[in-house]
Amino acid sequence: MLRYALRRILWAIPALIGISLVVFLISTLIPDVGPGTLAARMALLASDPAAYDAFTENRRARSADLPRFLTSRPTTSVRAPTRPSST
Repeated sequence: MLRYALRRILWAIPALIGISLVVFLISTLIPDVGPGTLAARMALLASDPAAYDAFTENRRARSADLPRFLTSRPTTSVRAPTRPSST
């Protein structure tokens, strides 16, 4: 019985790692609102400042205002805007 429990625990470790990886990838790769839809929504929210504040707080709470983990830009364009450190 102890071998059975140990085997189940050892099989649970890769299962939890796999589930965590799948959930992370799904939550990271889900696209945000399209630019056309976002522009229309921003135009609609421009008339109501309270609704705009609620919208931006909702995006901030869901971390949608942060950059994506994966980017389609080449790394040279990512590194180009950085400034050299003044040492």
